[in-house]
This record gives sequence, C-alpha cells and structure tokens, in this order.
Amino acid sequence: MQRDPSFRRIDKNKPIPLYYQIADDIKARIAKEELKPGDKLPTEQWLLEVYNVSRITIRRALSELIAAGIVDRVRGRGPVVANRKFNRRVLNLTGLQEELSNAGLVSTSRVSNISRKPGKALDARHLELEDGEMVLSFCRIRYGNGQPIASQVIYLPDALCPGFDPMRLENDSLYRILEDDYGLKIDYANQTLGVKVPSKKQLAALELRDATGLLQMARTTYLDTGRVIEFTEICYVPGRYEISMCLYR
Repeated sequence: MQRDPSFRRIDKNKPIPLYYQIADDIKARIAKEELKPGDKLPTEQWLLEVYNVSRITIRRALSELIAAGIVDRVRGRGPVVANRKFNRRVLNLTGLQEELSNAGLVSTSRVSNISRKPGKALDARHLELEDGEMVLSFCRIRYGNGQPIASQVIYLPDALCPGFDPMRLENDSLYRILEDDYGLKIDYANQTLGVKVPSKKQLAALELRDATGLLQMARTTYLDTGRVIEFTEICYVPGRYEISMCLYR
C-alpha cells in the first residue's frame, strides 16, 4: 500500500481515544473495500509514522480490530483483513459442512488422533454405553475457505458404525455417511453452549495468537431408535463464526 496522507484522520483534540479513532478509520477503509479480505495491513512502523502516535496506541488499535473479528493475525504475515464471518442460524439439525456449503463456502477438514478403544466412564456415559464398550474418537479441524473456524473432538459408538474411517471426513459429511452408508436415521440432538479458554494445541491449530475465549458447543445426537450416535465437543473462533437463533414466545 502506498503512503497515503488521507490516513491522518485522527484529531488529538477530540475526547475520543486515539486508538479508537485509528481503529475506526481502518474499519471505514475496510467497509469501502480500500482494504479487502486477505489484504495485509500496513506495517506497525508505517502506521505509527502516518498517524503520528505511539507504538502502544497502534497496538491497542490493532488489538481492538482483532477482538472485533475485523482483523486476523496470521502466522508469518502479521495482521490481515479477516474473511467474512460465517453466521449459522440454528433452525435444523445439520452438520457444519452442510452449513458452510449452503453458505457458499468451501468446507475442508483435517482429521487426527484417531482412536478405537474401550470407553472410559465419561465417554461411555455421554454415549449411554456400558463401561468397556468400544468407542471411536478423533479430532478434526474445520476450515471455511481455507481459514480454520473450529476444532472438534467426536465420539461414536463403534458398534453402530463398524469399520468407519474418520479420514473420509476430510472431504465428506459425518451425518451423510452415517445415514447413507450405515442406514441410520438421525432424529434430534441436545446441545449446550459455553466459553472455553483455548489450549496451546488449539491456539496453534486455529492459527490464533491470543488466548481469546472460544465458543464451545457440546452436542449429543440421537437416532430415531433412541440410541446415541454421536457426542461431540466443538470450539469455534468467535471472530470467524457466530450463531443466530429465531425465538418465539
């Protein structure tokens, strides 16, 4: 980006904090598409010279933009304009891949930590199994248009989907496979929402620099027979994902 004198849109005589004025100016430029999703922001040094403020003020402005989900910190590139946030309306029981595809985003996944072993007490209770029954578990990082959106841990009762290969979920939908390949009929799910501080592994996998709280969802999914087919814990990056609901009284 060329050095642009119009970037001096701050007034030190205003009672509005300088970092807020700078963040507001950058937001306005993004809204006008002078800066587009994926564009790298000017360097910190460039910004502090153009706005004629301290480094602390520039960093505070950038932190505000990152916290608002307008800017992302990308490892090896620094601050970039964030891709549009994916909004998920909770109306029906669907998988994240279906939601992303319906929204016009390219959905991909990376699967790891696959395990088949007798369920411990907690796993068995979530799946309503007897202690020692076999449980298939694995981790999955979910991407929308190449950007990590969520980390997920999935538990399945092995007896209901024998031979299931989790690696298929790098390019396919869990619910589609369970219904089409195993003839299972998914009926409903109970889910709860909360907030979780990310682990070091989640920070790296989700390409996050700061330990911002993640939106955590725990879901137990049932078949039409009443059996539990899935228990999953998924943590979403708030600046890249939001959930909306329509409530009636």
